[in-house]
Amino acid sequence: MKMFTKRIEGISIAFILHDKNVDEKSVNIVVDTIKKLVETIETRGIDYLEVHLYSDRSSAESFIALEEKRIGVFVSAGFPIMYEAWTGIPRIHLSLQEWINLDSGDREALLAHELIHSILHSAPEYYMVEIDENTNESIVSAYIAALVLKDLEVHKLMADLGLKEYLDNLDSYWKKIIDRKCPSSLEEFIDYLKASTIWIVGERTLESIISCKYMLELIKELDKIRRGNKRPWFYVKDFRDRVRKVLLEFHVSR
Repeated sequence: MKMFTKRIEGISIAFILHDKNVDEKSVNIVVDTIKKLVETIETRGIDYLEVHLYSDRSSAESFIALEEKRIGVFVSAGFPIMYEAWTGIPRIHLSLQEWINLDSGDREALLAHELIHSILHSAPEYYMVEIDENTNESIVSAYIAALVLKDLEVHKLMADLGLKEYLDNLDSYWKKIIDRKCPSSLEEFIDYLKASTIWIVGERTLESIISCKYMLELIKELDKIRRGNKRPWFYVKDFRDRVRKVLLEFHVSR
């Protein structure tokens, strides 16, 4: 494992290379992209960020699995990129092989998304959601509610900052992944909800996008949260319960 640090616009950013065969050219593209984003986005409130770089998905998933056991967290992350601050240290994890093969607009938008997470969600409290009973459904529902509401806050801030190009690129990215019929797995269910946070802040007509009735009703609840007087995270317990009800009623499984 190697590490180097760059100071960009007052933020110390540690780039941590997890594999010997990490491509140097790809690393430089990541550094340049982050530099552009930090100079574009108002990165208030953070002075330190870690960017963990892996040669491929398997390397990234192996490290995340170890962290999951070490810290005691639940994660269902899809790469090429993810963000977490389980220990109070904001960390972006990026699989170079997948990320570098994306369109440049998608690459930049995905990194912008994770960078804004580091602005909004750098405290461990965003990874601790109360559960009403110690069952798999309760734990998974709490995880999904937290994940989706944090994404909603990220995309809401993007819209408020006028970062429409990034939102459009994220919408385009998810269109290549999401089947807008009813999800057949937990992973599809999570991806569906994550993508919907972009449709919501874009004031899209949800009925024209979503063909799955129960997902439409759940996403309408998410839109009500977005329009509420308080920040979306305030409603995490309510949305947790709504997600749990859908998972049980429609038998969405991992």
